[in-house]
Amino acid sequence: MSDPYALCSCGSGKKFRFCCQGIASTLEKAFSQARAGQLDSALRTMDQAIGSEPKNLELRLHKAKLLDALKRRPEAEKALDDAIAIDANFAPAHFQRALWRRQEGEIPGAAILARKAVDMYSLDAKEQIAQVYAFLSQVESQLGRPIAARNALRMATRMDPNNSRYQDGFEALYGEKSGSPSFIRREYSLLSPPPGSKRRAAWDKLAKEHRSGRLSDLAKMFNTLADQDPQDPAAAFNAALTSAWLGDNTKALQHLNRYSTLEPDSGRKETALILAEALRAGHGSEPGDHALHEFYFVARNPALLDKLFAKLNSEKRLLVHQADESEQGQTMVEAYLLGKTGSQILVPGEENKTPRFAPVVAHMTLNMPLGRLTGPDKEVMEGIRAEFAEALGWADKENPVRATGSLGEAAHEPLVVPLEQDVTEEEMKSRQLEEVVRHFEETWLNKPLKSLEGKTPAEAAQTEEGKARVAALIRFHEEVSFIPKRVGYQFENLRKRLGLAG
Repeated sequence: MSDPYALCSCGSGKKFRFCCQGIASTLEKAFSQARAGQLDSALRTMDQAIGSEPKNLELRLHKAKLLDALKRRPEAEKALDDAIAIDANFAPAHFQRALWRRQEGEIPGAAILARKAVDMYSLDAKEQIAQVYAFLSQVESQLGRPIAARNALRMATRMDPNNSRYQDGFEALYGEKSGSPSFIRREYSLLSPPPGSKRRAAWDKLAKEHRSGRLSDLAKMFNTLADQDPQDPAAAFNAALTSAWLGDNTKALQHLNRYSTLEPDSGRKETALILAEALRAGHGSEPGDHALHEFYFVARNPALLDKLFAKLNSEKRLLVHQADESEQGQTMVEAYLLGKTGSQILVPGEENKTPRFAPVVAHMTLNMPLGRLTGPDKEVMEGIRAEFAEALGWADKENPVRATGSLGEAAHEPLVVPLEQDVTEEEMKSRQLEEVVRHFEETWLNKPLKSLEGKTPAEAAQTEEGKARVAALIRFHEEVSFIPKRVGYQFENLRKRLGLAG
C-alpha cells in the first residue's frame, strides 16, 4: 500500500502507517520465498516474525493462508485458532474460515461465519465489509434464500459504490431486465409507526441503543419492538424484513405471518403473503409446499452406473439433454428421469397406442464422481433412490432422500417430454399446456397446502381471508413458473375457477 495514511487493507479501520506497514516487507519476503519454491524458508520467515510480535494477528492470518496454499489446511486452521485465541473478534480470521467452509461444501457454516465477520469488522473497513457481503450474496443464493442474497449484494454496492463489479452484478441479477421475479427484485422499505403513535418514543429509545449501524443490531431492535407489542403491524413487518435480510427465514416467517393478519391494506397484505412463500423455500425453513426432495451419491464404480443407465434407457426412463466432457476428461451430464411404464401421458383414444410423451419425475446432474437427483414427489424419489441403491450396492442408510427448498427448479412444475423423434413443436406445446392445465386446475386446486394451514385452495377460497391468501399464492406461481409462461397458460382461468377474478 503506497499511501501510509490510507485505511489499512487488513480491515482494522486504522491507517496503514499505524497498522500493517511494519510487517509489509516481512509478508512480501515470505510469499516471494514461497513462489520461488523455498517453502521451508517462507515458513521460517513467518515464524520468526511471529516470534518477534506474538500478538500480531495479521502475521498469524497470513501464515494460515500460506499453509493453506501449501495444502496444509489442518495446520492453517491451527494458525487461525491461535489468532482467535488472542482476539475472538478478529474478523479476517472468521471470513477466511467462511471461504474454506464454502470450498468444502459446508455452505450453511460459511454463511454463519461470514455474518459473524461482518459484525466484527470496523465500520470504517467498507471495502472489506463489501467483499464479505458479496461472498454472502453467493452463499445465500446457494441456500435458496434470495431475499438475503439480494440484500447482501445491495449492501456490497453501498459499502463500495465505486466497485463496478458489484454494481453490474446487482443489475444483472436483480435489475428490471434480469428476469428475476418482481418480489425478489423489489427494494423493500422499512415501515414507520403511524403518525402520532404512542410507540414513537419506544422506537426512538431502542434506535439510540442500537445505533451501531449494523444490520444485526437493526434486526434485534425490531424483534424487540415486535415482541413488546404483538399488535403493532409496522414492528412485525420490520422484524420480518430485517430477519429475512439476515437469512433467518424461520424468524422472518413468524413475524410475517402475524403482520399479514394485522395489515388492513390489501396490496401490502398480498406483498407480505408472496414474500412469505419465497421465505418458505429457503434452507433452514421447515419444508413447505415448494420443497424438493433430493439425494446425492458418489459414483465409486462407473461400470455399475453405466449398467444402471443402460437399464433406465432401455425402459425409456432416462433422457439425457446435455452431456459434456471437460478438457480434464471430467464427465458432466444433465438428464431427466421419466415416469415408469404406465405413467406415460395418454389422451382419450390413445389407450392402445405407443405413448408419445412422458412426465419428468426427477432431474439428475452428474459431475463425475458426484451426482444429485431432485424431484417434487417424496415417494417417487424414495423409489428412485431404492433403484440406485440396489444397482450401485449402497447400504440401507447411505445417501438418504431429504427435503430441500428451491424457487427456480423446473422439477416443481409439470414438465413432459416427447418419447418419439417426430413430435412437432406445436404438438409438444399443446401437450405441455394440457398438463399445466391439469396440474393447476385439478391437482393444485384440490391439494392441501401448508401455507393454507392444511386447506386446499378450493376450500380456503370460501372465506375472505382465505381468498387473499390464495390470490397471493396464484400471483407467486405466476412469477416463478416458466413452463406455464412458455406454453401460454393463463392463470386468470384458475382465478375464475376459485371465484377470484374481477
